[in-house]
Amino acid sequence: MAKKFTGRAYINVPGFGRLPTEKGSTLELNGVTKEAVPTDSGIAGFRDGDPVPGKIELSVHHHKDISIQQLQDFTGNIDFETDTGVSFKAVDCVCENPLSLSGGMIPAVFLAVRVEEQ
Repeated sequence: MAKKFTGRAYINVPGFGRLPTEKGSTLELNGVTKEAVPTDSGIAGFRDGDPVPGKIELSVHHHKDISIQQLQDFTGNIDFETDTGVSFKAVDCVCENPLSLSGGMIPAVFLAVRVEEQ
């Protein structure tokens, strides 16, 4: 039987429902960076670096029912669902930068305290 591979993601934001996003939304898990420990004879191993937040990058098709200001001011959890049934919850999200509208699109980046696979 053929396997189904992830091809699309659906972004659900409380107060907005499923956002009409452009194909290509991305999800990055939170975690800790790793740094190499170099020595005169090569790499001895790795150590923990700085913590990094989870991140959702998306581009929303604008229409009259989407308030850019409300989307920018959103704080809360965002659901990232794939077409293969795998879902993630981005917890305690905030919009990284002020939003803009260009060519009918609203590019946005949301940072999350953590991302949980559901």
